[in-house]
Amino acid sequence: MDTNMRLGVSHATQIWDDLGAALVFVITTFYLLLAKFENDPYHHLWFERPQADMKTKAKEAESNIAKFLRESGQDIVIFYGSQSGTSQRLAQLLGHAIDRQFSKSVCIASLADYDSSSIAEIARKSLIIFILSTYGEGEPPDNALSFYDWLQKGRDTRHLEGLRFSILGLGSSNYKSYNQFARSTFDLLCDSGAAPILELSLADDALGLAEEDYHSWATNLFQVLVDKLGMQEMPRPYEPSLQVDFCDENCIDESIYAPTQKSETKGKRTNTSPGTISCLPVLETRYLTNSLDRPVFHLEFDLSARPELKYATGDHLGLWPENEDTEVQKLLGRLDIPSANFTKCLNIQSANRDSFWNPVWDGPITIHALFKRHLEIAAPVSRDFIQDLQQFAPTATSKLFLDSLLSDGARYMHYRSTCNITLGSLMLDACPNQLWQIPLSFLLERVPVMRPRYYSIASASSVTPRRIAITVSLNTIHLQNTRETVKGLASHYLLRRFIAPQKVAASPISENGEPDSSLKVERSAFCHIRKSKLRMPAAPSQPIIMIATGSGIAPFRGFVQHMVKQAKLGKELGQTILIFGCRAPTDHLYKEELDFAAEQLNGKLLLFTAYSQVGEESSHVQDKIKEQDLVTEMIIEEDASLYICGSTGMARNASQALRDALSQRYKWSDSEFAAFELTRKKARRWQEDVWG
Repeated sequence: MDTNMRLGVSHATQIWDDLGAALVFVITTFYLLLAKFENDPYHHLWFERPQADMKTKAKEAESNIAKFLRESGQDIVIFYGSQSGTSQRLAQLLGHAIDRQFSKSVCIASLADYDSSSIAEIARKSLIIFILSTYGEGEPPDNALSFYDWLQKGRDTRHLEGLRFSILGLGSSNYKSYNQFARSTFDLLCDSGAAPILELSLADDALGLAEEDYHSWATNLFQVLVDKLGMQEMPRPYEPSLQVDFCDENCIDESIYAPTQKSETKGKRTNTSPGTISCLPVLETRYLTNSLDRPVFHLEFDLSARPELKYATGDHLGLWPENEDTEVQKLLGRLDIPSANFTKCLNIQSANRDSFWNPVWDGPITIHALFKRHLEIAAPVSRDFIQDLQQFAPTATSKLFLDSLLSDGARYMHYRSTCNITLGSLMLDACPNQLWQIPLSFLLERVPVMRPRYYSIASASSVTPRRIAITVSLNTIHLQNTRETVKGLASHYLLRRFIAPQKVAASPISENGEPDSSLKVERSAFCHIRKSKLRMPAAPSQPIIMIATGSGIAPFRGFVQHMVKQAKLGKELGQTILIFGCRAPTDHLYKEELDFAAEQLNGKLLLFTAYSQVGEESSHVQDKIKEQDLVTEMIIEEDASLYICGSTGMARNASQALRDALSQRYKWSDSEFAAFELTRKKARRWQEDVWG
């Protein structure tokens, strides 16, 4: 028994010895391996995904502009900051011009395409050209926000020492913040040590002459490139960036007339996601005034078939117009192209991978559809365009005619002020008896792409969520010493399309002297909804003051409709004032509707109207602002929200009237009012929707 017990103990001891030895072996092995890995420089690779590292490196390479320029062998980059696409188009034109004049490849990019900090790494022998638009209250456009933020953070650090640059700013002097973004960017770049090769240049679109300012700036820039930077001019003849071929069959697909909307991607023109632009039926249209020289009409669009479309009170409706048939035929009639080809399918693609232009149209298209819907052929022709067009002049006489407009700016301006110089008209004036042989690729590159026109929505989404109303003033400019006129593209398109032809030729006044009644139509237009910053206060009890002239009344009609709806729901409303200006009582838009709304709101809506052309009793909105002490009381005592909608000139006058009234009542200095205005705008208590 004792022997068996000793054997059992001996066996158990053997087992524990074996386990102990195994444990020591495992610990020793683990320690040795750990020591090896701690000294292994590649130890971290055991825990990484190689594909993730590849993506990171690729992303860094794509977003580093300095590295891209080095690898591509380019030393000129043109950055554009663009909200509506104008700066982008001018950047493409400038890049094309440098390429043609100096035989030099240029990089064209949106400011959102690359990491802004990589700009500091660009070689100092390179040149950066900025074409910058100002948006809103002197703010950068959306694609330049990160760049501007980076630039502001690097102020006074001299981190861009010696970097050569030039800036062209695009804006309108009708705005108080005229070209503010370009001005600020120029100062910040200089503060950071960058070296301008030209003084800051500003293009003013107040009179529609921004391209003239661009032409002058580009001419000076080219001279500096030669004189200061030592670049040699090596001009070469036109080389198409697009390849355009006719197909044998006619294109009968109506979808080719549908507009396309572009996005900014690496400087190329591409389609955005489908469905952004919708074909909306027009339910009705009616005249709002009986004015023969400047009629105003009201249209309502139906959203019933598009449940995904929604709008908010104060938003904009983007309307895509089309060119008038007479203008289309005029241009087609000047080109040396058989009429049978006008409706044949075109195949359009980039001529080479590095092309400045990418085709906008993914599928089949025709010349007629391009000129009717997709290109702004009715836009005035700039001198920069004439300079490029001159090479295709069919005769020596026509070339001299174009040269006279190029060499003499005063002659060009006189010609423009007395003639409607669309492309077709210019070609006809220059050479009335001979056709022009112009490559279609040239027209696609140089004629601006059709863009939408925006109208403030004149209805409340809380009242008519499936109907959008707009207010349209017929825009016609009578040229000097001539019977010619320049017609507003969108307003005249709406007039032609939605008002019965017999009504267009006749007066909008019926036989009994009253404005014509609503005209039911069964047609549609291409539109899209654009969000606006013009928003009513969230609280119905917030007091508001609205100031408008002409068709600027549109969003405030929607505001008033919303207020009436809120009152019917039993909501407590704040005091509201509407100051409206127009020429005479016959031009008072929506008068009956507004008077009826004021009755329903029981004194919560006060209406003050200024008629500017009624003899001795004439007045303007600024006069009404100064007359009504309640305006300043509500702003200061009740923290009222202020809204201004109309022309930039009216907005300036209204702002000055407020400055005078508040300064007189509260003894403010100009600097105190400026600080007050800025604070109110930042707090969204002062909102404007104005146009030049």
